[in-house]
Amino acid sequence: MDSRDAWQLDGEGLKGEVLDLVRARHELQSRMVLLIVEMFSREVLGGKGFRAIAQWLHGSTNLEIGECSLLVGLARLLMLEPVVGDAFHRGDVDALKARQVASFCQHPPKNMTPAEVDKARGILLGLASKNIADCDAVRAAIRRIERQYGKREDGVPVGEDSERNEFYASKGLYGRVTVKGDLDAVNGARLITLLSSLSAPTPEKDGVKPHITVTASAKDMTDLKVLKDLLPSTEELGFAWTDWVGPISIDTARMLACDCTVTRILLDENGVPLDCGKEVRTATVPQRRALAVRDGGCAFPGCGTPSGWCDAHHIVHWNDGGPTDLDNLILLCGHHHRTLHHTEWRVEIGPDRKTVFYPPMSIDPYQQPIGGNSPPTAA
Repeated sequence: MDSRDAWQLDGEGLKGEVLDLVRARHELQSRMVLLIVEMFSREVLGGKGFRAIAQWLHGSTNLEIGECSLLVGLARLLMLEPVVGDAFHRGDVDALKARQVASFCQHPPKNMTPAEVDKARGILLGLASKNIADCDAVRAAIRRIERQYGKREDGVPVGEDSERNEFYASKGLYGRVTVKGDLDAVNGARLITLLSSLSAPTPEKDGVKPHITVTASAKDMTDLKVLKDLLPSTEELGFAWTDWVGPISIDTARMLACDCTVTRILLDENGVPLDCGKEVRTATVPQRRALAVRDGGCAFPGCGTPSGWCDAHHIVHWNDGGPTDLDNLILLCGHHHRTLHHTEWRVEIGPDRKTVFYPPMSIDPYQQPIGGNSPPTAA
């Protein structure tokens, strides 16, 4: 670790030390988990007045009880899932994704065999170890597996079980209101959607923001074989996708479809919406919906801004004769919209009709292409 003060470091030095600290933090987390596992095998809290390790840790530090419980819970899970534990301790996966994989492997669909669980564990760990993977991507893969092996009698997925919901609102000091809750994915998405209209940046007023947008393939949404046969080239992903909370089960998507407005968007063989150009400057509501399906939100690599907070950017500028159609539009958040207009970053629509970005030579002298963001439903 560099012993110089932060102001003495150049840009590369700052970035390098931040990455070093991230690795060091993971090593500390790994060490804490190993020590907690050892504490489980001994009576180290005897006579201390604490009923559990999480309570002792909370009472002995300034950590919140929730954070202590998560850490202790991870240790318990990794005791039961040594393969996931090894991947975590090696630094292949972080704590959140290790928890996801271990939790699934401990509670798989009832009709999965041990060999199938082992195979699924390997697939999930392989996905979770990729730098570009996030918790939503891992959860989407879990939804696919649940869809493949699960049956109706397996019940509602944990993430969508409303019977587990908790919500508290109480008046505090000076009349302030404290709100705490733990909601299922659907009601959580509804709450965030409602609150997003009160948050900065202000979403564009296209008439659809107060509603949850759920994207799913037509083949996933029907159980009728005759309808599936009409869609031979359509992939069955086994999950639907929401802007705010990522993947949800097909059963929940069907429930929501009982009372909603359905917009059909024709996709090509790559899962990308087909062109529907308009001779107008701004993207229409149907076009923005199609862009949300293709880009998922801000298309810039690594950005997680949801589609409701994005602008529709013309790749070939409108003033230069660029049309307002899907092959000339991408979704960008305000920051990355300015980046594309005011720096040497370039973007194109690739052969598969998805976004491809090219960094300036100052960032990459070879200007290697970087694939833009794309939700799993568009893959």
